Amino acid sequence: MRVELSYMIPKDRLTENFETGEVSFWDGVFFFNEQWNDMYNDRQSRTFTLPPQKPAQNAAARHRNDHLLVSRKVSVPQGRYHFSVEFMDETSGLIGVARDEKQYVYDDETFHLSDLLVGSDIQVKKALPETRDDLIITPNPVRTFSQSESVFIYLELYDLQRDDYGNTQYEISYTIGKPEVDALSPTLFASHSLISTMGKTEINLESGQTDYMAAQGLQTGLSEDSEEGSSAFSDSDIWGETKVYTSGGQVHHIAAEDLKIKRSKDGDLTRTVTANYEGNREDDFTYLQIDVNQVPEGIYQLTVLARDKQTDQTDRKYVYFRIIE
Repeated sequence: MRVELSYMIPKDRLTENFETGEVSFWDGVFFFNEQWNDMYNDRQSRTFTLPPQKPAQNAAARHRNDHLLVSRKVSVPQGRYHFSVEFMDETSGLIGVARDEKQYVYDDETFHLSDLLVGSDIQVKKALPETRDDLIITPNPVRTFSQSESVFIYLELYDLQRDDYGNTQYEISYTIGKPEVDALSPTLFASHSLISTMGKTEINLESGQTDYMAAQGLQTGLSEDSEEGSSAFSDSDIWGETKVYTSGGQVHHIAAEDLKIKRSKDGDLTRTVTANYEGNREDDFTYLQIDVNQVPEGIYQLTVLARDKQTDQTDRKYVYFRIIE
């Protein structure tokens, strides 16, 4: 199992050395099994001069620029883990810790989805990308956007069944709307969530994301996203208008205009788009770009419901994101 961790550290929690002007800190990632035996640990020390602040065209970009993005890749066996990310500023002594429990257990014979990776940009390295490594994904751990920006989502599908001709067919429905208020944690956008993927060698998958904030101690709440059965939308609410995308062994990009959220006559902001895919992979992947320029400030929920058309098996994941002016 391969997991990619991306988390943000507020720059105002980093103290510059008076003599050198550099910041110096270490951050560590630790995995323990259910018996608290050490399964993985890696601590890295970093010393550098903070780069000049990038110009920002909106509040969301300024918010992201106020943080330092750190990314890691971790390989662990399937199982349930106690997970910890730790940080210490070596100049001030400030310590931050984020801890939670995460299960990485999947039935190899059952169709399922990865968690949803939220990014502020996705670029392709070549005209017809064929693997995850052909994409340049900029994670957005704080999941905060302005109306002038697009929301990018990357996801993977596993254990699709082939038909008699060796092809796979599946359907994905994307629903965007306002979540139920009682489902939200006050610390949701303080930075947290863990994105995991299976890491199949067939297409060299190695996606994932964890984010946290070092302020008053790191905050966490990993259960807020991607728990099955917790979506505000039932399966019957999700299937909607249909478009067909043929994979041909490349990443399927749903453009922003196909997921543009518009107000209905009754003021509802919920929007569903369903896409049919045809390919030849048992493990596949896709990404989408969501246009939010008509979306008012607030918190939104993206729910992804996928169905393997050969077996009729379904899986669902969801994630929250925030729009600020």
